[in-house]
Amino acid sequence: MRPYLPTVEHTEAVAYAGGEGVQPPGSVSETQLLEVLRRCAGAPGLRYTAPPVRVTGGFWAEILAVRFEGGPPELNRDLIVRVMPDRGVARREAAVQAEVVSQGFPAPQVRLTGEPEDGLGRPFMVMDRVRGRPPVPEVGGPAALAAMGRAAIRLPNVLATMAARLHALDPRPLRTRLEGLGDVLVDVTDLLALLEERAGNVERLDLVAAARRMPVIRPASEREAICHGDLHPFNLLVEGDEVSVVDWSLGLVADPAFDLAFTAMTMAMAPIAVPRVLRRPVRAAARTGSRQFLRRYRRLLPSAASSLRDDTLEWHAAVHCLRALIEVAEWIDAGTVDDHAGHPWLLMAPQMSVRLGAVVDWRVRPM
Repeated sequence: MRPYLPTVEHTEAVAYAGGEGVQPPGSVSETQLLEVLRRCAGAPGLRYTAPPVRVTGGFWAEILAVRFEGGPPELNRDLIVRVMPDRGVARREAAVQAEVVSQGFPAPQVRLTGEPEDGLGRPFMVMDRVRGRPPVPEVGGPAALAAMGRAAIRLPNVLATMAARLHALDPRPLRTRLEGLGDVLVDVTDLLALLEERAGNVERLDLVAAARRMPVIRPASEREAICHGDLHPFNLLVEGDEVSVVDWSLGLVADPAFDLAFTAMTMAMAPIAVPRVLRRPVRAAARTGSRQFLRRYRRLLPSAASSLRDDTLEWHAAVHCLRALIEVAEWIDAGTVDDHAGHPWLLMAPQMSVRLGAVVDWRVRPM
């Protein structure tokens, strides 16, 4: 979990929940991209003002920062192009972003989308390039402790504020949008069905059993909301007083606990590489920040109190543990786990296996 560039961050480090229509990875050439965008936008005069910059640091999509001229006004600006390997995830991500933006939530506006058949061999999305940095200090140097202290005070409030704003939106239009697409995940029930299938594909019978058990022991839900699914500090971009949320690849309609459990869990586990001398204070601050995040959210959105019950949070945390452990199992099965060195899932897997096992009431292997 780390930023890509000093001024534009788009991370998908921990969000991916795959599905049907997965395309093979590849590298898009500048010429190929321009030709496809000209055709999809109906803008033959579209041209780069400078060579595209490949944005690095993620684990899933191919991302380019571009600026165009010679096209329609909505494309003559700083943009991000996300080329994604999964058709269903790409469609859902575009739909979720379009909906939250239409309801006034601060997220990058989608300007153009495309399918694999449009010329890149993979689906893509073109959206506004959001300026800013994640509100997380560099954990090194003599000022690190002071910077971490300031972040520990600020982060819980920023995350809780954005979660509360998101969960106050009307989820009904998004559910209608997603159901209309026909081949994408809509809610957590869909996600669990997909996770069971994926666990079976890699012969992780303990995870198959967990996926089957989860719906049976699901706590009653009193509310649903638009959820981001991957709400952590590196998916927040801060520029002055403005905060934007990026990477909506796990956006769903779900109980707010789907977001709250993930954010609280990842904050408490602090899955980032830090110097040994700073590990103890970082972890202590992380656990404190996690508790403060939930308390602040409760004050901001009292109507979602049922989502903050211990059983509801633990069940939704287990859903995230399940999807993470299945993704790690897929990397192992494909022989690509070394390519994901440093991924938060690998750092968190031992703790997540224990947490999932406690919910489903049997032992789950971390890897």
